[in-house]
Amino acid sequence: MMKPSHHPNDELIMGYAAATLSEGAALVIGVHMAVCEQCRARVETYEAVGGAVLDALEPAQMLPDSYAKVLQRIDAEAEPALPVAASMDEIAPEIALGVPVPAVLREYRIGRWRALAPGLKFSRITSRKKSSMNLFMLRAAPGMSLFEHGHSGDEYLCVLKGSFTDQDGRHQPGDMAIADPGIEHKPIVDRDGECICVIALEGKLRLRSVIGRVLQPVYGI
Repeated sequence: MMKPSHHPNDELIMGYAAATLSEGAALVIGVHMAVCEQCRARVETYEAVGGAVLDALEPAQMLPDSYAKVLQRIDAEAEPALPVAASMDEIAPEIALGVPVPAVLREYRIGRWRALAPGLKFSRITSRKKSSMNLFMLRAAPGMSLFEHGHSGDEYLCVLKGSFTDQDGRHQPGDMAIADPGIEHKPIVDRDGECICVIALEGKLRLRSVIGRVLQPVYGI
């Protein structure tokens, strides 16, 4: 596999190292880092800097009951996991999706492919605990021009298979694409093969086409 050429910026890498990103953003960046040694090294650098800062701080005096209160708070905020369904696409995601699934995604439910339009399918990815994360995989046929769209929140995307081209250039396996609410784009899949991406949305898509707006309430993207 070629080395990725599109990476998360320093702010996102710092947030990943500090565990302050949203679940969806962290998950997509984790998919990218599974094949990107450069970004894994960047995270390790920020983690080392953060550790050094903590080591330099004067220890704070804790109240006698602080530990017990922390445990009580953890118990109060814990959310029960959703029941795990035993389906073939969860037992062997590669069989259902036709592409190797990074280990970071194996803690999530990966649904079967559902048709959005001719040559375009999506697979919903859900957390095994309660979550507002809007995460899915998109599978597009060679040469397909996707719906023109914007976003009500940030969009994080990582290519798993194939490639596409947009205003930021060509994106191949391992490459990330990040779009904020001010960006509108219309990715075009390269003609040498289908393209599969994992995508996290903080909000919803703003679709420009009539068919896109009709399908959006049905699929919740």
